[in-house]
Amino acid sequence: MLLVDTQCTLNSVESYLTTQAPAEGRTSGAINYGTWESLIYGLAHYNELPALRKKLYPERLPTFKPKLLPR
Repeated sequence: MLLVDTQCTLNSVESYLTTQAPAEGRTSGAINYGTWESLIYGLAHYNELPALRKKLYPERLPTFKPKLLPR
């Protein structure tokens, strides 16, 4: 359980995931079909995406402070 002092604002959480999938014996691809389909549609309609994002999210999100340094 994550306990946070009520006097501060939590703006970021880091998480790490490690997976291991042996290639031996695999008879199908290692990517989820939904992920692949999203990639294909995204590439096919890349010129429409900025206008769609602007329509869906007309206001910018606030910036988080303090700004985290890249790792």
